[in-house]
Amino acid sequence: MPSTTHYTPIANRISHEWFRGLHKFLHFANNSTLAPPGTPGYDKLGKLRPIISMIGEQIASVCDPGKEVSIDEAMIPFKVCSSLKQ
Repeated sequence: MPSTTHYTPIANRISHEWFRGLHKFLHFANNSTLAPPGTPGYDKLGKLRPIISMIGEQIASVCDPGKEVSIDEAMIPFKVCSSLKQ
């Protein structure tokens, strides 16, 4: 079974060592400012929150879907257990 970080289109193009280097040094948040797990203010996506916010702002600046767009979680197949699901 592939690891949770295995993504075939990327795995076919870069070496494992190169990926691990990216994984180790690519940061979007300062780890020392994040709340530890189990404390008030802890955010499971805290390490990615700056990039999530930036992408959300960029999408909002170019897209105004109005009231006509609706996406329900039942429309997207999902078979993996995740603590992020409600």
